[in-house]
Amino acid sequence: MRHLLLFGFSLLLSSAFAASPSSSPSNPPAKPFLWGVANSAFQVEGSPADSDSYHWTHTPGMIKDGSNADIATDFWNRYDEDFALAQGLGANAFRMSLAWERIEPQRGQWNEEAFEHYEQILLAMRARGLEPVVTIWHTTLPTWVAQGGGVLSPTFIKDYSDYATKVVERFAHGNTQVHYWLTVNEPTTYAESDYEDGGSSTGIAGSAGKFIKAIHQQADAHIAAYKKIHALPDSDDIQVGYAQDLEDFQAKNPWNPLDQMALFFTDLMYNKSFLDRVAFALPDSMPALDFLGVNYYNRNIVSFTVHGFVKTSPGTGPVSDTDQEVYPVGLERVLKKVASRYPVPILITENGVADSTDHLRPNFLRSHIHYLMKARDHDHIPVIGYMHWSLTDNFEWSYGLNIRYGLVEIDYANNLKRIPRPSYYVYKDLIQENR
Repeated sequence: MRHLLLFGFSLLLSSAFAASPSSSPSNPPAKPFLWGVANSAFQVEGSPADSDSYHWTHTPGMIKDGSNADIATDFWNRYDEDFALAQGLGANAFRMSLAWERIEPQRGQWNEEAFEHYEQILLAMRARGLEPVVTIWHTTLPTWVAQGGGVLSPTFIKDYSDYATKVVERFAHGNTQVHYWLTVNEPTTYAESDYEDGGSSTGIAGSAGKFIKAIHQQADAHIAAYKKIHALPDSDDIQVGYAQDLEDFQAKNPWNPLDQMALFFTDLMYNKSFLDRVAFALPDSMPALDFLGVNYYNRNIVSFTVHGFVKTSPGTGPVSDTDQEVYPVGLERVLKKVASRYPVPILITENGVADSTDHLRPNFLRSHIHYLMKARDHDHIPVIGYMHWSLTDNFEWSYGLNIRYGLVEIDYANNLKRIPRPSYYVYKDLIQENR
């Protein structure tokens, strides 16, 4: 449950920087629709460098199944095997992330071996006909950043934007030609788990004030990186966005004004506060975004309780292995809301289901892609692509290795063998049908 005062306080802060939103989304670029899959560095690479997540996963009691990400799926060495699986789907794009802790193990010390290895990964991706979509920072921090205060550090904005500019300079041109960049991933979920709830990888006691500051620090770091990247020579073909976690929030009792108030503040805080700060940061309400990444997984029902608390809970539909409701029409609802407020192209950067038996995933794919196509073709929302989470199973943070999101099973007991599930072939057919 979340305290309503937090949302009210954030509304006051939001009103200080949010201009009047535009209601006219821009036209999508005349490029092929991106059909792809996604992963993140710490969850798949294995052999992690010195980071907050590494130390967190080696703290007893933090990971439910007692596992860690030291090997994960060994993407660091087996990336081309995974790219071949993506190519076999008929995909033309692949979302991956860079490990900040590998590239900059100490402030201002750049690891050339890491740069060269990532270059080989990106070249292998290109060789398989896959357009790279690169997340610069996917929540894991180098230990030197974490020990200095993490996202709350007064140097975080400069530290992050310097790092982001460095990697874009390295990979945006030449043979790698990375055009699509995501600065941060799921900033509100990250701020909630690490700075409001307290714990996770930071070890910092949580509070509402730290949560709000963590959102603002990430937003301002994105804005600083956006400006520096677009100040680089030959940056016209570089597209900079970020991946926002959006939920379809609905009031438990639409007729109840208290539930409606709870819905308003919850949606404002978790779906709009970061976006408003980014979207209206530049003069004339021009967003500090070239495109918006949307991560959509579920619906949550919102209600007001005694003592000013807001309660969120799943709806009545089927639920995943992580107790998230499968609610496909929510994807269209979220896209319509965000497109009416923020005039930028939209890329679905994550959409998937925790489903170890693969009994939900085939219909999950069919139904969500149906509403995605409806949003694009009927509602005329400028959607430029869809990245399914995820290609393979991975290390799923506090759940460990037992939660399975993959179109492809990882047999952890048999040399990490990749085994395509039935949903892999469902997605392959859907890509072919919707090209």
